Amino acid sequence: MDKLSEDQKHQLKLALIRNVINTFGEVDADRYADADLSKLITDLDSLNQSRVRYLADLADYLYEAIRPRILSPEEMLGKTSQEAEAEDLPIDTSQEVPKGRSVFTPEGLAPLPKAIELPQATLGEPYDYSFDLSSYIEGVVFGAECEGLDKIPKLQFTPKDMRLSGIPEIPGSHVFALDFLAHGKMQRDYIELHLTVTPNLGLLPEAITLSPAKTETPYKAKIPIDRSYKYDFKLEEADESMQMVFDPVALTISGTFTKPGIFRCFLTFKWEGFHHMEPSKIPLELEVTSAPQEYWEDKFPDKNARYPKPLEEKKYLGVNERTYLLGASLRGKRHCHEGLHRQDDFQIRYRAHLGWVIIAVADGAEAMAYSRKGSELACKVAEQVVSKRLEAKKGEEEELFAQLKAGISDAEDRLNEFLSYALTTAVYNAHLYIKRFAASESVDVEDFDTTLQLLIARPLEDGKYFVAGITVGDGVSAVYHHESGTLNLINDPNWKAGEGHHQLLVNPLISEDTQSLNQRIRYFFPDAFSAVLVMSKGAESALIGDDKELSEFAKWQKMWLSLKKEVLEKGKREDKAERLLEWVGQEANGAYEDRTIAMFVRR
Repeated sequence: MDKLSEDQKHQLKLALIRNVINTFGEVDADRYADADLSKLITDLDSLNQSRVRYLADLADYLYEAIRPRILSPEEMLGKTSQEAEAEDLPIDTSQEVPKGRSVFTPEGLAPLPKAIELPQATLGEPYDYSFDLSSYIEGVVFGAECEGLDKIPKLQFTPKDMRLSGIPEIPGSHVFALDFLAHGKMQRDYIELHLTVTPNLGLLPEAITLSPAKTETPYKAKIPIDRSYKYDFKLEEADESMQMVFDPVALTISGTFTKPGIFRCFLTFKWEGFHHMEPSKIPLELEVTSAPQEYWEDKFPDKNARYPKPLEEKKYLGVNERTYLLGASLRGKRHCHEGLHRQDDFQIRYRAHLGWVIIAVADGAEAMAYSRKGSELACKVAEQVVSKRLEAKKGEEEELFAQLKAGISDAEDRLNEFLSYALTTAVYNAHLYIKRFAASESVDVEDFDTTLQLLIARPLEDGKYFVAGITVGDGVSAVYHHESGTLNLINDPNWKAGEGHHQLLVNPLISEDTQSLNQRIRYFFPDAFSAVLVMSKGAESALIGDDKELSEFAKWQKMWLSLKKEVLEKGKREDKAERLLEWVGQEANGAYEDRTIAMFVRR
């Protein structure tokens, strides 16, 4: 500073003041002996514009005023490079300053990165990330702002804690700039921020069954997928005999079919902005029937096929004078016509020494080769594990229910722990057992995929009942009371517990995220009930309707009156299982899947 003229000192001082203004947003007038600048600062309070904006304008003005004096170290000192070198001044002329980027780095600190790759965000889900530049920049970063962030709706940047948060609404790879002025800098700098917003595949169904069609009748169906998200759709592996017309914009399938049968194809898609990803596929099924109904044949499965299974199953089990268990399972018309095995399965148990009733129902995945075995294993393993867990806690549940009734503060938390210990563990063990069984059989584990509904119930000392259940996949379970007109859905297919709600049992998420399994548990303390019912998807469609109708009491009431008349109040007790099998197999328009129903009935 001693080698500078007074004018150069003044100009350099103004440059430093500009740095302080931009960095801190405040100036201590007494610290800098410049009357004109002090006057400007004292006038700030009388202005009607933003204090910070005015300081930024002032900084720009000062910078433009002194820029001719600070373009280079030589000009700042009023000397040529040769003169400076002759005086052995530490001037480095080997580096060029790129446009918009400073080469200044405080001593001992790493150079600033050109870009930062932020953790991935998921479309439509909350994102919250704070990053730290302390390893690159001396002191605290001030005046930071993200240019171009408005291109990603619902994301905000908070400079104070360098935090990026919100819910991203546009998938793809986004680039925006963190513009800032750091302590020790002479000009503003920036770093590119890269953020990838990935699609949320949990928003899409795993498979779609289209509404049925009839031969020689014009047909048109809309594929039920939310178009608020953008995809590139194609229809692949469709049978040419179907002569379908696919509209990728309206997502409709239309045509007139001449051949009856079950037709399968795939809806493939890529998310816009993610063309580097492998295409995803959603299986589509369409059933075309013909008149007369005699077209349908009842064929037997291959007797030499692996993992044979009875075509149907029925069971009655008395609990006490007032309650009993009842279950039935049979092939649907589709599997009868194609000569395939029954893929559903169920288990009903009464553990008298424990006082618990246990029901398990599983629906093997339609397209999987050995899902009939997967459903069998899922029900057996889940029932055995939950029985052992309930036995290990024998006696504790009575104390727990008493504490709940008394309103003890942590009783509900203890109940959740108890249910997780029994139900979540049972589902998890069924998942593991199927994986090990598949490995021992040298079969892909996906070929055993299945749904699983597991339910436990018992009477309480005050005359009420306790009912709890957990579900992976579709189907429905409920506590129905005809006299009071009450219906409590234990498994509500319209309820979503985050991404992957419709996943099946062999999905890796089962073993990776037990917390999501805990969220699937639901329980009730009904005063009374007519029946606790558990149905596979095929039985649900035939007896109640689609998922949107499941909460309608009138639908259940109609089903219950028919069940009561044709099964529960007819014939001998030991014949109830046979009558239930006949009743659940009754004709239902558009319902051709396997059907399984298991129930805990109160007389």
